[in-house]
Amino acid sequence: ITMSERSRLLLACLSSSVATVLLIGLAQVVLDSRETGRSVLSLPLSLSPSSPRRGRGGWQNLRVEESLGMVKPPEGNHAGWNSRPYVDDEPVNYLRYGCNSVDRSVAITIDDGPDPNNTPKVLDTLASLGIKATFFVVVANAAAWPDIIKRMVEEGHTVGLHTHTHQNLTQVWEEKDWNTLRAEIDEAAVTLEGITGQPVRYFRPPYGAVNQGVREYLWERGLTVVMWNTGCVDWYYRDADQEVPPIMHGISDAGAIVCMHDTQPSAVAEIEHLAGILQGRLAGTSPAAVHPISTLEHCIGHDMGFGEGGAAENATDACNCNCTEPAEAAAEQAEVEAEEEAEG
Repeated sequence: ITMSERSRLLLACLSSSVATVLLIGLAQVVLDSRETGRSVLSLPLSLSPSSPRRGRGGWQNLRVEESLGMVKPPEGNHAGWNSRPYVDDEPVNYLRYGCNSVDRSVAITIDDGPDPNNTPKVLDTLASLGIKATFFVVVANAAAWPDIIKRMVEEGHTVGLHTHTHQNLTQVWEEKDWNTLRAEIDEAAVTLEGITGQPVRYFRPPYGAVNQGVREYLWERGLTVVMWNTGCVDWYYRDADQEVPPIMHGISDAGAIVCMHDTQPSAVAEIEHLAGILQGRLAGTSPAAVHPISTLEHCIGHDMGFGEGGAAENATDACNCNCTEPAEAAAEQAEVEAEEEAEG
C-alpha cells in the first residue's frame, strides 16, 4: 500500500470517528433535554407572524414550551394576556441593570407591595417630591388592595410585575413545576392588567433569581426584565441613615436603577433622604452626587421607542446584538411589516 493510500485511509477513519462522536453527542443532548426539561434548540427563537410577540394574539406555543412538553391552557383564560403589545426587538436573555440614558438619570424602583400601611405614605412622599417611580408589585397583594394600585396608575407611576406570591422562579424551574410558573407569571400578568387597565411591560424576578430557562420564558412573553445596580439593602438595615450611603456608593456617574421596598417602614425616610441628595437639596451635597430622577422608561430608553421596533431603535438598545442606524432600522421594520401584510 502506498503512502498516499495510507493517508486517504487514515483520513477516512478519522472522519468516520468524528461523525460517530457527533451523533452520540447529539443523541445525548436530546436525552438530556427530555430528562431535564431544557430546550434542545438554541435561541433566538423563530417567531411566526402570529406569535404574540408580534402583537397578533395566540398562545405562546414556541420552542421552549414545546421542548418542555408544557400543555397550553384554554385560550379564553388568557384573552387579556394575548392582546398585549409585545416588545419585538429586546435581545434574548437581556437583563437591565442600569440606565441607557445619557443624562445620568437615576430611576427609583420599589418592590413587594402594595402594603396597606406603608405604600400610601410612600405615594404621598413621591407626590410631594415630584418623583415618578416604578412599583414591582406582588399580585397577591395587588389583588387584596387594588385601590392602591389604581392610585399608582392615576398618579403617573409605572406598575411592573413581581410574580403572584414572590416565588423563587429558578427553584420553580428546576422543579419543573410548570403550573406554578404559569400562575406566577402568565396568570399574575392577566390579573394585574385587569387592575391597572394597562399592559404589563416590566418584570423583576424575586431575589433577582433567573436562570436560562426563566429568561427565555419571560422573553417569549415580551417582558423586559429589570434588575438593579444599587439598593435593596433596606430589608437588612431597616434604617434610612444606614441605607442611603451604600445606595449612593452604588450609583455610577452614568446613573442607576435603585431598588427599595415599600413593605419596609423606613421606606418614606429613605426616599426623602435619597431624593434630598439626588436633587441637591440636602446641605453639604457634592455637585457630583446630583442626578436627575427619571422614570424607568426614560432610564432604559423606552420613552424614545428603543426596544420596540420603532424608528428610534438604535445603538442604545440594540448594540448588545446588532447595531443599526435609526433610519436603517426604521426601513427594515417597514419592510418586515409590508411583507407580513402581504402574506396576511
